Amino acid sequence: MAKFELKGKYTDGSDWTAGTFDVPTSLPNYVSFEKPTTIDVSMNGSEVTYSGVTELESGGAIGSGEYHQVLPMPVEMLIPAPVTDPPSVGETINLGSSYFNRQPLVNEYFLCRTLSPTKNILTLAIAKCTEHSGANSVCKIVNRNDISVSPKKYAHNITIEAGNAVIGFTIFTSHPNAYPNALSVYSNIGLSANQQIPASGVIGNNLPVYCIRMGVSGLAAIAVSMSVSLNSNTEVKDIVVPL
Repeated sequence: MAKFELKGKYTDGSDWTAGTFDVPTSLPNYVSFEKPTTIDVSMNGSEVTYSGVTELESGGAIGSGEYHQVLPMPVEMLIPAPVTDPPSVGETINLGSSYFNRQPLVNEYFLCRTLSPTKNILTLAIAKCTEHSGANSVCKIVNRNDISVSPKKYAHNITIEAGNAVIGFTIFTSHPNAYPNALSVYSNIGLSANQQIPASGVIGNNLPVYCIRMGVSGLAAIAVSMSVSLNSNTEVKDIVVPL
């Protein structure tokens, strides 16, 4: 710290002294602010609003205000990329802009889909964009999961509502149509007795659902110290996505 004395003259020429002040001889190269009081994400995920942050008004005043951050929409592959062989982990592939809703950002991860028509294999992989080469994105395969598409496979995104239980899960079958809302056809979705399939959802007072199971009494949702048996009032929704 260094001491400075502030002096000046009145309009009549007399001197005035305002006293001495401690002034730092060096300043830090950063500025620190308190964290925002609230952080809200818009319904479509395209904008984040930070409230309770410092805001500079047009007149020069400083007050508490908001900061808005506009985010890019999530990157999504619109169609699978045709390949001869399924890509391996660590391999890089070039993907043109026509495969995406927008070009992936460098270092951005996304769900990559490739299809080998000759080998009837659909590969679902997590890929990372490492660089841009013109309109192409160079993408590195981080992990992969191969799905045989011979015969053609369909993803069934199923939601089951039974009283205060809501259960969701996805299965892959060669059945092209959505399953009707009838308990008698549940065996057709590939469940066998006592087989457990991971599921997500809640029962009653937000108890987590671990899985669904086809047991002796039919399909049931299993949770901590609680189960819900499905009956004729059960509502089933099935959204089918061709792979």
